[in-house]
Amino acid sequence: MTASAGVHERAEILRLARLLNKRPEELQFLLAVDDADLRAFRAQVTESLFNAHGDALRRLGSAAKLLPSAIIAKVGEKVFGPLLCARIAGELEPSKATDIAKRLSVSFLADVAVELDPRRAQRIIEALPTDTIVATSVELANRGAWITLGAFVGYLPMDKLRQCLDALSDEHILRTAFAVDDEDAIPAVIDALSKERVISLLRTASDTGSWPTLLDITSQLRDDQVAQVAGYFDELDEPVLVGLLAAVAEHQLWSRFLPIAAELPEKSQQALADAVGGIDADARSECVRAAEHAGVFDRLGPLANALREAVR
Repeated sequence: MTASAGVHERAEILRLARLLNKRPEELQFLLAVDDADLRAFRAQVTESLFNAHGDALRRLGSAAKLLPSAIIAKVGEKVFGPLLCARIAGELEPSKATDIAKRLSVSFLADVAVELDPRRAQRIIEALPTDTIVATSVELANRGAWITLGAFVGYLPMDKLRQCLDALSDEHILRTAFAVDDEDAIPAVIDALSKERVISLLRTASDTGSWPTLLDITSQLRDDQVAQVAGYFDELDEPVLVGLLAAVAEHQLWSRFLPIAAELPEKSQQALADAVGGIDADARSECVRAAEHAGVFDRLGPLANALREAVR
């Protein structure tokens, strides 16, 4: 995501706003800072917040080991609150934390998840029952807590990830994809989805105007996954492909779109070729330049031929 995007289009600013308990608009002054620097700053802030009062948290964690889980759950939900519970969680053994979590309401678990740093709780996440994780994920999705959901994607074992994806709607997945913190986790998400679900996501992206998010995902795929997903485009109706080309032209997403376009079946490339006349001359020229720069122009088949004719 470029530094020129608005605050609500910058996942890093949204993550930082959540961490600092600020409205994104209050961080407007950070728009000029690139994502890499924001990510480094967020990591420093996270360390500072979670290391604060470390001795006191360790004492609380030690005391929690001696008390029955039912009592800790009751005190945590009624007295401590989600923030303190999230801080203490990292001091507990996974078995103890899991036993406590099973006694908490899904709503409170979602509150805790918002405050939790998944890097410090990975062993707990792995130990939690799948149905607890799925129920909490659905609760977070229903709240629109995309930043929180995106933070946990890279920490879920494959079996838990697959069941969470099955429980979430297409729109929930697309909104969460925008906020995935660990971009290296995106290929695992694709591996966890069936062909039918990926095709459904493509159609939903068309219906909801989410092509920019979906193309951002495809830019993080393995080469074999790019070819795999491109093959699914033959299952889409022509109006969907026409809308895709229009969205790419409108948002200047050529660098993300062209690697997929180069792998498309000829039928899909022809549908795009037939739609070239619907984008303006500047966009067609930009597409040609981007394709030549990426070295994929000669792999665009009918689309390349249509572009040659259109830019003459």
